[in-house]
Amino acid sequence: HPASPYDGFISVSKNLILILMAFEMFFYTCSTTFFSQQMNHLVETEIQQGAFASVSDARTSFIANVYGWVNIMSLVSQFVITQLVMLLKNPIFGLLLLNIIQIVGTGILLSLPSLGLASISLAVVSWTFILRRSLDYSTARILRESIYIPLDRQAKYQGKGFIDTVVFRFGDGLSSIMLFGGMTYFGYGTWIDYSILIVMAMQFYVIIRAAKLYAQLVNEAEQATAAPTAAV
Repeated sequence: HPASPYDGFISVSKNLILILMAFEMFFYTCSTTFFSQQMNHLVETEIQQGAFASVSDARTSFIANVYGWVNIMSLVSQFVITQLVMLLKNPIFGLLLLNIIQIVGTGILLSLPSLGLASISLAVVSWTFILRRSLDYSTARILRESIYIPLDRQAKYQGKGFIDTVVFRFGDGLSSIMLFGGMTYFGYGTWIDYSILIVMAMQFYVIIRAAKLYAQLVNEAEQATAAPTAAV
């Protein structure tokens, strides 16, 4: 039938694994938006002028250094972490690495004031950002692509396209609105950390469900392939 802008939505709504991946994308964009706000806030408040001509130059240099490390760690992840994860019986569980990094980073950030180590908050946030972003650029991207392999053509091209565009933009926009509202009423505070942890818990559940469904689809495909061979 003629292409329709609703084809992607219909394709996603009829497939449980696509529904789960849509939620995974939504939760990912939410946590990324909230955590980026934390990093930007710390950069704004803690970066000093130092040897630079202005505070603006110091911030630019700091962010450039962070993304430089992201590029380096992406290569490490691509050639080491990705290879190890793909050896797993169900590699989709590797997506949980992003959640684990984020949960550990946020947990450390929450504990620093009580330990008298608030001065290293920016370092913790920066390295959490570097590790998570580098894994997302390499390992997570491959795993998200892999989960669509056992799906039918419509799910692959229409459902996936809908998730990568509409769901991603919707999650990015809605999380920005939520963050703006929270900052307006509560200001910057630990509510951002707890919000991230809640989102991570929900995403954790979604990834586990999606990984189990992926394994089931792969097993069914293998059995369907083996059946004609056995008959012969």
